[in-house]
Amino acid sequence: MSDDARQPRFIATRYGEGYVWIADTPLGLEQIADADAVVGPVRGLELVEDKEAAKATAHDIAGALTGAFGADKKVLYAPDCPPPDQFGPQAPRHASEISFFSDRGRTDCIVVVKEFRSGRIIFARRMGLNRIASGEVALDTLSSEVEDALWLSEVVAPSRTEALPIALFKASGDGDPPAGEAETASNRRLLSRHNELEARNLSRWEANDTRLRGLLAKSPADPELKLLIALNTHSKYVTSGVKLFSAGHNTQELDEDEIEDFVTSALPSIRNDPEYAIVAGKLLHFVKRGYDDLARDLCEGAYRQSLSVGRSLAIIGQMRGYFGETDAALQCLEQALNLARPGSHSHLYALVIKCQALSAAGLWDELDSARRELAGANRIAGFVLEPMFGHPETPSIRSRAVSFLISRERAQAMLMHKYYTSARLFRDPEQGKNSLRSLTRVLTNRFGCDVIPDEVRTKFPGLLSG
Repeated sequence: MSDDARQPRFIATRYGEGYVWIADTPLGLEQIADADAVVGPVRGLELVEDKEAAKATAHDIAGALTGAFGADKKVLYAPDCPPPDQFGPQAPRHASEISFFSDRGRTDCIVVVKEFRSGRIIFARRMGLNRIASGEVALDTLSSEVEDALWLSEVVAPSRTEALPIALFKASGDGDPPAGEAETASNRRLLSRHNELEARNLSRWEANDTRLRGLLAKSPADPELKLLIALNTHSKYVTSGVKLFSAGHNTQELDEDEIEDFVTSALPSIRNDPEYAIVAGKLLHFVKRGYDDLARDLCEGAYRQSLSVGRSLAIIGQMRGYFGETDAALQCLEQALNLARPGSHSHLYALVIKCQALSAAGLWDELDSARRELAGANRIAGFVLEPMFGHPETPSIRSRAVSFLISRERAQAMLMHKYYTSARLFRDPEQGKNSLRSLTRVLTNRFGCDVIPDEVRTKFPGLLSG
């Protein structure tokens, strides 16, 4: 084996133990390829004075990073991991490379976490070996930092296909939305499942909010984090607004203050990035504080510059719908639907926005077809959204069924949610009113006209006429 007794690689002599095997058992390509992440290769050990300490540190770092990749992930320590070009179609998704080097008696360790195939760097940290050994650098802190970096990389990864709002929503949850219940599921069961998902969505928002604000506390000037926090706050209303308004939530003005502050302060740094700029425009339009023209320019400019239109089609379609450009909006949304996998978050996102645009334009026949498509894609979403996307003069049986399964408080919250996240954002008040007509008709038939929240009644008087 040609092992050097003074600098052994395989077999060492230890006092009180005798000969011990010190080499790591090499792993084959097939074993590594089957892992979700690999910690390796480990480089620079041959040039370090205290090789045993360095090797022990590498093992400790590998153990700490195992949890960072996720408890359900298979993580292998492979100090001799071959380069990506030696792997076939299957390979780990992530790699954490560990490198040691010495300079003037000091030994440092560099940990780099990257995408295995592309080499895109996700995290990098340089630490002194003595500081690790003394506990001055805590490896559990390193693990937490890597976990945050991996989470953030999932949201902003260039390789993803979803729009940024969907990627952020998915970051703290499962993959695709539940396909829905069986055809035999009762209306009550469908509503119960929706309520469960609504609570889960709120938990997702809280997890995202906690993580993002923790990251911002460490990097207070980071424009990307500011934009993501603003976007996450907006998503709170979109995905969980009915639950929030049912519970008496009334922090909209404070949330709008923060969204405005974060987006405007981030804008100089992110406006030339099409993906961030289109979201900035969407959020500035949402706060309704005089930014409409700027918001429109940001979105249209970002869409023209985007090299991944699949991630921006639904957003630009929604924005064009808000500005009364229904035909242009629908053209974008049809393309977004064509690119999305049926049943995915992206598919449902584009479908709901399409129904939103059709109802605002009063295209009831086309809306009926889109609503049926939505119900076919996801029974839970189709059932709960039925009252919002029907014909205002002929509410369906399923729409009326929803109204008889909910409380008066929830009915008011549904109207407030629809108003706040959609109706008030249309430039033409008649289109905003149209988007509320169906839901208003169903709920006032059930609970009476005073179920309409005062803010909605003031903004759109005469909702039940026409």
